[in-house]
Amino acid sequence: MCPICLSEEESSLHAIWSCLAARDVWCQGFKKLQKAVFDVCDFKGLLKAWFSHFGQDQVEVIAVIAHKIWQRRNRLLFEEKFTHPSELMRLSLQAVKDYQEAAGTAESHLSVPSSCTSSWTAPPEGFYKVNWDSALCKNTNMVGIGIIVRDHGKNVIAAKRMRRIFIQDPLIAEAYGACQAVSFAQEIGLRKIVLEGILWL
Repeated sequence: MCPICLSEEESSLHAIWSCLAARDVWCQGFKKLQKAVFDVCDFKGLLKAWFSHFGQDQVEVIAVIAHKIWQRRNRLLFEEKFTHPSELMRLSLQAVKDYQEAAGTAESHLSVPSSCTSSWTAPPEGFYKVNWDSALCKNTNMVGIGIIVRDHGKNVIAAKRMRRIFIQDPLIAEAYGACQAVSFAQEIGLRKIVLEGILWL
C-alpha cells in the first residue's frame, strides 16, 4: 500500500507519477508537463514517454523532480517528514539551475554527492538498499550503469550492469541510472527500498 495516499498499491510508477501527492508536484511544472497524460503500465514505459514527448532540457527538469519525489517518499517513511509540493518544486528547479551553472567544469564521470557518507550504511531492518552509479563517456555518448542491492545484514541480494547510448548530458545519465535502479528493484519484487546514488563495493 502506498504510504502517502494510502489508497492504492505502491509501485515505482505510482510513487513517482500517478499518486495524488506526486500529481500535486507535477501540476506545478511547466505547462506541457501539467497537461501530460501517458497510458503506460510501468515505470519503464513512463521513462520512454518522457524521452519521446519532451526535449532534453525538459527531461533534465523532469528527472530531478522525479528524484525529489522519491526522496520525499523515503523521508516520510524514515523521518516522518513531508515536503510541501511547492517547496519540492522549488528545490528541484534550484538543483537544475545549480547543475547548469556548474556544467562547464563537470567531469565526464559523475561525481559523488557531497552529502554521501564515506562508507556504506545498512538500511533499516526489513528494507533493502539499492546503490547505483553512472559513468558517461562523452566521446561515444554512452552511459554505463551499475546497480547492487543489499539487505540489512549487508548481504548482496542482486546486481546488474548495463550500457545505454545517446545520452549526452551527465544529469540525464545520473537520473536515468536512478530510474533504472528503481525499475530493477521492482523487477526483482522489492517494495521496501532505500535508494542511494553511489555504488559501494
